[in-house]
Amino acid sequence: MDKLAREGILFEGEVERLSEELSERSANIVAFQAANSDALPDGLDFRLDRQARLQERINILTRDVASLNEQRNRLLAIGSTTTPQPVQLSPQQQELQSIRAELNAALTVYSEDNPKVRLIRARLEQLEAAVEAEGRPVGTTDPAKAVLDLQLDEVDARIEFIETEITRSEGELIELQDAIERTPENAIQLEALQREYQNIQGQYNAAVAALGKAQTGERIEVLSKGERITVIEQAVPPNSPNSPNRRLIAGGGVLLGAALAAAFFVLTELINLTLRRPIDLTRAIGVQPLATIPYLESTVAKRKRRALTAVGLLLVATAVIVGLWAIHVFYMPLDLLIDRGLDRIGLN
Repeated sequence: MDKLAREGILFEGEVERLSEELSERSANIVAFQAANSDALPDGLDFRLDRQARLQERINILTRDVASLNEQRNRLLAIGSTTTPQPVQLSPQQQELQSIRAELNAALTVYSEDNPKVRLIRARLEQLEAAVEAEGRPVGTTDPAKAVLDLQLDEVDARIEFIETEITRSEGELIELQDAIERTPENAIQLEALQREYQNIQGQYNAAVAALGKAQTGERIEVLSKGERITVIEQAVPPNSPNSPNRRLIAGGGVLLGAALAAAFFVLTELINLTLRRPIDLTRAIGVQPLATIPYLESTVAKRKRRALTAVGLLLVATAVIVGLWAIHVFYMPLDLLIDRGLDRIGLN
């Protein structure tokens, strides 16, 4: 087994081991977060805000309890100054009271199994059912005291409810305080777990890269049928292009353009048959003229020709300036364009 194959097997084992360790570290992080979900650092702001709200709520509820206790004391003070008022009894209630008295008197003489006692008790049960159906209070009661008792019961119920809320809020406040106190320690432990995970992740990435390099080298060796590839000399990028010779092309273009321009002018002169000299006139008509009078341009014509020439030159200059501005703004800055052109012809 060659060196590359042994390295590939070694890196495969390392990658597998690190993968298992990554899974274990990830599971540890998840388990730690699940076990300390109430005291993780990312929820610290929420817990601090909740703690402040609970403290404020407890203060408000405490003030409410104090206010209700004062109200209860006032009601008790009012109740102690009132005198109970007798209530007018109905005939059935009056009869019920007399039957009860009669039953008590009979029981002092007779036993419970006595027929007279049974008869009185049956009559008493009938009257109690009738009075209960009537719905009127039995005995001596005070309506003001009944209202006072209702108000006291309501106040006591509200005090009991608020005290229950205070107890529940204080319990939650204690849990929040414990979670807030545990948050820094949990943050340190969680950071340590995540740092270990990142370190192992870096080792895993390096092992995977090394495994890929070993597998690539092994495959190259297999494809080359055992031939060893050796770099004899490092390739160096050239500083200038080998071809074409841009300076020669630019100089030849200038010379060829000048030659073509000269040939154009000569050819134009040869094929131009316009009579411009006296000898041209003699050659054209075969007669020697006595005198030649040149074309005399009038002052208006001269001004018109000059004006047209000036307008034409102005239009050309304006077109050139506008064109250069458009190229500079919409296509490419002129300095970059000039540098690129000089690069292309090899003069930069």
